[in-house]
Amino acid sequence: MKKGILILSCAGFVCASYLSASILHHWSFDEAMGTNITDTVNSASPGANWSDWNGDSDVTDISGTTTGNGSLRIETTVAARESRVLVGNTGGADTLFLRTRINSWEMTDTAQIRLGFMNNDPIFSGSSIYAETRFNLLGDNSVALESVALGGGTSSPSETLFSNIMNQPLDLVLGVNTTTNMYTVHYRIGSDAWVEFYEGALSSAREPLNFRMYYTAGSDGEITMDIDSVTLSTVNPIPEPQTYALMLGFAAIGFVYLRRRRIGRKTDAA
Repeated sequence: MKKGILILSCAGFVCASYLSASILHHWSFDEAMGTNITDTVNSASPGANWSDWNGDSDVTDISGTTTGNGSLRIETTVAARESRVLVGNTGGADTLFLRTRINSWEMTDTAQIRLGFMNNDPIFSGSSIYAETRFNLLGDNSVALESVALGGGTSSPSETLFSNIMNQPLDLVLGVNTTTNMYTVHYRIGSDAWVEFYEGALSSAREPLNFRMYYTAGSDGEITMDIDSVTLSTVNPIPEPQTYALMLGFAAIGFVYLRRRRIGRKTDAA
């Protein structure tokens, strides 16, 4: 019995270790209300913080604070402004997955939010987009999703996801592969199944050196976004069939072992 428990424990440990070792950055915004964005905790890479940028007087400061309740609130009521946040470096891995979980959105006018990889540091001149996802927040409270890769890459057509997105959690995963020069975009609304939105080409002349958040507000300017977590990993966070097979395989080994132990005991008792 103890060996069976040990086998199952080891299986769980191996799977957990495999997944945790793949995470380069992870922010879960569960700090106390009033915590500045640059002070939020990165559990996978302590000391690697978000850095906010106010490039000039026309840029709205979104360094912001956490709202409490486990999310980061980014909010502006200023029209025609843009802000960028350099989140962290990518570690030079060949395959990267940027996952963002957004608890809710609220907006009263057209705006755009971008989440993706940059060829270099967005704070300095000469920065360029490697691959990113864009949410065009339309005036009728609908959201159009699109993906963009510049410098010779391909971009997706726009697709409307929501007729009304307030208080509907959204998971978004942008994956890039510098070996195949391809990228993928997946999303999930609430607890629904994952949807593959787009697969496209990347520029071979660029690299995903940093990742960022960027937004612009429309003429009215009001937009609020609550972000639950941001994770950068080298393993796809969307469970694939082979991942399920691995976990089921470990479970099957433990089940067979325990079953044989019980049969052996019954035989001995007889």
